[in-house]
Amino acid sequence: EDKYNSPNFQWEAALLQGLALRADGDNLVELFGFYRGRFDLYQNDDPIALFEDAEGLFGSSLMAGISYDSVLTNRHRAKNGVYAELAGEWGPGFLNARSDFWRLSAQARSFLTLVDLPREGGNLFNMYGALFGGVDYAGGQSVPIYVNQSFGGRDLRDSLGESVRGYERNSYDSSFKAVANAELRLVGPALGIEAIVPVLYAFADGGYYRGFTEAASYGDEAGFLASAGGGLAFDLFGFAQLGAFAGAKLI
Repeated sequence: EDKYNSPNFQWEAALLQGLALRADGDNLVELFGFYRGRFDLYQNDDPIALFEDAEGLFGSSLMAGISYDSVLTNRHRAKNGVYAELAGEWGPGFLNARSDFWRLSAQARSFLTLVDLPREGGNLFNMYGALFGGVDYAGGQSVPIYVNQSFGGRDLRDSLGESVRGYERNSYDSSFKAVANAELRLVGPALGIEAIVPVLYAFADGGYYRGFTEAASYGDEAGFLASAGGGLAFDLFGFAQLGAFAGAKLI
């Protein structure tokens, strides 16, 4: 049973500046800056008084960083390359005392094609390995709940309870967190149309958390998470995946 729900609205504006180009014309190295705003409406039966934004938040933040992106996906849905980014984010407390924080985030993902068997008009079968690693550290006078519950950067990523598969979503939130994911993906032939492609995969996930911003009684809490398993998904138009997985917690 959910203890609360939290409808929210988010908006952002970005400035991007390429420093180097890839062969396909997209940016290889890029500087980025973001303004982000959000409105969170926490509907709690028993508000968590520890957090100043437990009854709602209207916040703003500024983020800047640099990224490197050499990842290319061929017409057979096989991937090769590396993406990495380093970012810093600041929520100015003089705009909203409930959102007075900073955080540093880094992440990297890499892909290596192991087998690529084309067929006329599309993919017959390919297999590639995928690795992801991320780290996030936050602090400040009033760190919002969502900061403890996410990895920062250009795209917010759920905290360890979601990034390490099999653990409860929005759990193990902390001021310092790190995650690593490894997958072996087998991509089969398209089903009817090239836009729908089945993906069979095996995975191993690991994570570490320490400290809980604004929670003095949990300030020294730390631990590891780990899981492994496999799943089946359907890549839809190269935009989203729909599927299911099964696995086991290792810790």
